[in-house]
Amino acid sequence: MFRIVLILCVLFYYSLSMVSAEESSSQKVVTLKECIAETLTKSPLVTYSVSDIEEKQQALEATKLNRLPFASFQYGHTFQPDASTSDHYFYYSFTIEQPVYTGRSITTAIEIGGLNVMYSNSSYRKTKNDIVYKVHQAYFDFLRAKKFEDIAQQSLLQLQSHFKDANAFFEAGLIPKNDLLLSDLQLAQGGQDLLKAQNSVQLSQAALNLLMKKPVDSTLLIQDVPDFIPRLTTWNELVAKANTERAEISQAEIAVQLAEKNITAVKSAYLPTVAVSASYMRQGDHPLAESYQFGASEVKTMEATARWRFWTWRQNRYKEEEAIRSMSKARDLRENLIDSILLELRQAFLTMQQSEKNIALSRQAIEQAKENYRISEARYLAQLSTSTEVLDANTLLLRSQTNYYNALYEYNLAWAAIDRATGTLADY
Repeated sequence: MFRIVLILCVLFYYSLSMVSAEESSSQKVVTLKECIAETLTKSPLVTYSVSDIEEKQQALEATKLNRLPFASFQYGHTFQPDASTSDHYFYYSFTIEQPVYTGRSITTAIEIGGLNVMYSNSSYRKTKNDIVYKVHQAYFDFLRAKKFEDIAQQSLLQLQSHFKDANAFFEAGLIPKNDLLLSDLQLAQGGQDLLKAQNSVQLSQAALNLLMKKPVDSTLLIQDVPDFIPRLTTWNELVAKANTERAEISQAEIAVQLAEKNITAVKSAYLPTVAVSASYMRQGDHPLAESYQFGASEVKTMEATARWRFWTWRQNRYKEEEAIRSMSKARDLRENLIDSILLELRQAFLTMQQSEKNIALSRQAIEQAKENYRISEARYLAQLSTSTEVLDANTLLLRSQTNYYNALYEYNLAWAAIDRATGTLADY
């Protein structure tokens, strides 16, 4: 029964492999950079961040125009039947007004607008940093799943070969039936392991497809990474890079500056404002205000106005205290954020070092496991050992290969995590 199920599983696998091979023959191999570029192009989060930058830029340009003079027009009609003058009074006027001094409120608003643009730019870098890291995760998970599938397939072929040998020995009366059953059971388990590996490939491929906005069942061919490429750096270099490149730290710094500027904006309410204006008015008894029998039809004025709101029942004082508390909160959040990023970077750095050591150890273990399997198989063919020894050697070889590729892709993922922690993935 186990053999029937296994044969069906293997036939199903090879049919899928043939279809995939036919599809893959005309398909381009995609690199990590190409996956990142396509994901960034199609990501709605990137589009949102770009729109946010443009929005803040437009708001800044609008704020800058408050420094310039503005003009207004006014037209009015008054009906006063009980007045000693004309029952109908019409007028229209043109006015130009220029703010001279606003207690730094306009200047501070412009500075706040500039900081808002910088904050949006940092948000854009943060979005890119996070998306590129997700692509790295999906890409290396897909590579790892495909490598595990290859290992499971190789292990299954070895189990099939061993089962053929065991079956021949059993028919010749050289081994007991339980030895053959053990080989049969292990062969069935190998078929199940291969099916699990295939499902992992499909799932990891779907995750990468979704990031790139492709159909979830699209077939992908991605370029594998070299076995091992060491990257040299020091802990202090990474910390310095994170302090200058990480978008979240930049955002926290800008948030503190915004809180400080908000205090300045609130304090501007304590100061007077000065403006100058010039106006031209015509008044009269008719809608066009052509003439006015009770006074001059044209009135020209120039005016300088100073306004000082000196009593507000401590309202401005409360606003100032609120702004000061907001600045204190922003500074506290900045310190907490720096600590959390430092811990994130440290974790990725230690994982990278651990994976680098595991690569060297597991690479050596693979060679030893291959030699052990070769010897065990030869001993079994010479009837100097049982199936248990061969199956144990197969399991050991499978585990050592799995450990090696797991360490290899963990190493690459750890470096991606380091680059994310330092904020340099946003440079893609």
